[in-house]
Amino acid sequence: MFVRLLVWACLTVSCDTGVTFLLEAEQYVVDRMAYPRTTASGIWAVHFYQNEVFPVEFCLQSSTVIQVSGVRYSNDGEADYVEVKFDDERIGTFESHDMASSGDNWNRFENSGPIGHPMEVLPGKHRLELIFVSTDRHGIEIDYVALDVADELQDERMLQCRAYCDSSINYKPSLVFDTLPSGWLEQRSRHTECAEELNVKLELYHPALASYQITARPPSYRTLLNNQEQDFHNCGGSEKDEAVWFFNDFDVLTAGDEVGDGALEG
Repeated sequence: MFVRLLVWACLTVSCDTGVTFLLEAEQYVVDRMAYPRTTASGIWAVHFYQNEVFPVEFCLQSSTVIQVSGVRYSNDGEADYVEVKFDDERIGTFESHDMASSGDNWNRFENSGPIGHPMEVLPGKHRLELIFVSTDRHGIEIDYVALDVADELQDERMLQCRAYCDSSINYKPSLVFDTLPSGWLEQRSRHTECAEELNVKLELYHPALASYQITARPPSYRTLLNNQEQDFHNCGGSEKDEAVWFFNDFDVLTAGDEVGDGALEG
């Protein structure tokens, strides 16, 4: 068994084409053997045989244009036929060179050239697949897939779907103190289909505490989409019905009457 680091490679292109990402095969196919190849870009290449699939999932931060600009492979045998799909749609094929040399050619890599045409795609998660339709008994090895992205602001964390929706949020673990006996928390929240309704209610009890402070932190969602707009779907009204202030423990009086003591939340 080989032990290896899973490393992403990114090559910035200083032209109008944006950025080219090298999607290393050993990064994505962790359940297959990767072989050390001194001329491979990441020192490793992954071996595939007929009817197997090399899947690549990646994320885009915005609508942009992408193209598979090449697949770097090696072969030591008869020609192999590979189909390429993007989001389950076939975008092209390529055929490896017939280059048998008693095993010496596994370290000699070739490039397929561009596959398909530039595609306008939406933001979010996408899937690229190499389907090895036909290979000889020796198979084929893949070094990387080169993906051109026109959006120059796209970076490796975004492409790996590891970017947080709000970069200003600082996700540091909170300090935990356990010097007092444990208290208890009662869940009194109620179910609702309305995202804007205040339905979360948690009551915290502890016999030895006079006061305490609770800090609510946003969850560390790994997503490129910052969906922070209000959603009034299933709220039984329109956006004009949005509540800004909530008044508790009071009676609605007619004009001219005095309003008594009450509670105000906002």
